[in-house]
Amino acid sequence: MRRFLYWAHLYAGLMLGAGVAFVGLTGSSVVYLPEIERLLYPERYEVAPGERRLPLGTLVSPAVAAYPGARPSFVSVDLPLAPGEPLRVLMKDFSQQEAPWWRVHVNPYTGETLASFDPGKTLTGFLFNLHAHWLTGEHRWGEQAVGWMGLVLLVFCVTGLVLWWPGGRRLGEGFRIRTNSGRGVFHGDLHRVLGFVFTVPLLLIALTGVMLVFPEYTRAPVVKALEVSRPPRPPHVNATGQHMPLEALQAVIQREFAETKVLGIQLPPPGAGLYTVRLLRSGDERLRYGGGATLLVWVEAATGRIVQVLDWRSVPLATRVLFSWVFPIHTGDIAGAAGRLIAFVAGLVPSFLLVTGWIVWYRRRARRQRSAFPTARARGAAQG
Repeated sequence: MRRFLYWAHLYAGLMLGAGVAFVGLTGSSVVYLPEIERLLYPERYEVAPGERRLPLGTLVSPAVAAYPGARPSFVSVDLPLAPGEPLRVLMKDFSQQEAPWWRVHVNPYTGETLASFDPGKTLTGFLFNLHAHWLTGEHRWGEQAVGWMGLVLLVFCVTGLVLWWPGGRRLGEGFRIRTNSGRGVFHGDLHRVLGFVFTVPLLLIALTGVMLVFPEYTRAPVVKALEVSRPPRPPHVNATGQHMPLEALQAVIQREFAETKVLGIQLPPPGAGLYTVRLLRSGDERLRYGGGATLLVWVEAATGRIVQVLDWRSVPLATRVLFSWVFPIHTGDIAGAAGRLIAFVAGLVPSFLLVTGWIVWYRRRARRQRSAFPTARARGAAQG
């Protein structure tokens, strides 16, 4: 059995290792995408603090009007959390299959538009799309291929762990790197030890990546098998054609949730009459949930009535893991700066394992060929 796993691990690595390494390399860049974007486009993220911010509605309305084509069906507003930050609006028209995502950054003190652009056409957008779906577009074959590479990585992790195991009495040998036994032995030891050290991060990254690409085949069966409760969703409220001003919405939130910080607001989509407000409780900054929020509040757009509140901290752990923590685990953000660093390095590891694995295979192959040559030569001489 061990021999079969060895050959399966070896030839799967030779045939598919390059694809896994490519996904890992591009994934490492995605981990620090916000920092890269701010470094490349500082003019989009830096504003001079003023005395007073303009009313939210006067900032959001022109930004939504800047969307190319029809009115977007999805509008999410990220509020500035620091004096020198812009207000950011992310939009998309889901009724049009090829409609682009669109982002607008606005100076909250002057109303000046700092940037209005398709995020997919920036360098950071290129890197994300390269990692997420190999530039083929959302929900196409490239995205499926990335998911399959995640499954291959899971196989590598499991078979590599079995092959690494030296036995309970010789556990120390599993961490030994021999430097004086030839390059092939050295690279083989390095491959084995590094693979084991990063087994857990790579397993988490691979598993969450597969869940992001194939949620219907991964999350749904787990929910059913373990009877995991889904997070509560608000009732549907039909649109009445009347929306309370965003300033009034802010007043409602500030009155009812005084000890919170508003992270963002999602405008009601067509046919619906609910605002979705993302809040962060004071003291919860280290927690990681969807969009960074620890509270989701749904407010009836016409009346300001609070329809439902979702407090992620009161939700069962399994529900949080499956419905809110998958992406933060995938990027390492679940563990803050240290987690992101581990995710970044783990994304580089498959490339290193590919190179060391290829060196080991090549040197063994060359050694077998050299040992077979004298035998073949002697056999030929005997026949002559």
